Amino acid sequence: MDASVKARLTDRIQKKLKETTGPSFEERVAASAKVFQIKTKATEDQQAKLIAAAIARAKEHPCESSVRLKKDTPPAIEDHAREHADTRRQNEQRFAREAAERKHRMDTREPLFKLEDVKSAFDMQEQRMKENKRRMQKEEDTRWEHLRELQERVIHRPLLMEDGGFLLATQPKVEEEEKETDPNWKAKFNAKMHKRITQTITERSGPSFEERVAVRAKKFQA
Repeated sequence: MDASVKARLTDRIQKKLKETTGPSFEERVAASAKVFQIKTKATEDQQAKLIAAAIARAKEHPCESSVRLKKDTPPAIEDHAREHADTRRQNEQRFAREAAERKHRMDTREPLFKLEDVKSAFDMQEQRMKENKRRMQKEEDTRWEHLRELQERVIHRPLLMEDGGFLLATQPKVEEEEKETDPNWKAKFNAKMHKRITQTITERSGPSFEERVAVRAKKFQA
């Protein structure tokens, strides 16, 4: 077969495949990269303007910070010293009052800590442990719920060849009764989600590129 005939056939096949399959993966990546570069350039220009304005303000008012105005200066050392002296005076008074109470108990042979105080302290500690455990359990459940929502969104996310934005998952949540009755519901739920994701991708993507090329080539040969 003549080289020119082969070149024309190759050109026709590539043109037909491009019309059927749409832009290639490299072309879509290049388009996305171009949009990202435009946004990055706009952000860099905006940041450069802010930096230039800060430098100009610092040169115009050397006594001011580049990010803090002169009216927002921190307190003076005398103010810190005065605040430190007040805090120290209050602590000394509290320490003296507690020391006098302990000495009074020792002089009168009273126990330093009563049984009621010790019991209330233990009860308070136990209550704090319970509250911390409930808080940690709630945080763990929230994180598992977030992971489940992410897995649900994968099913409804459009592929690269499809148009449209991301769609939120509309599938119902896992029933609370199932969580309470089945201790292994997490593993079963992950397996079910993996199966649904694989099935959805297969249904949306259809035949692979090699399979479509083989079908077109067979039809062209016939």
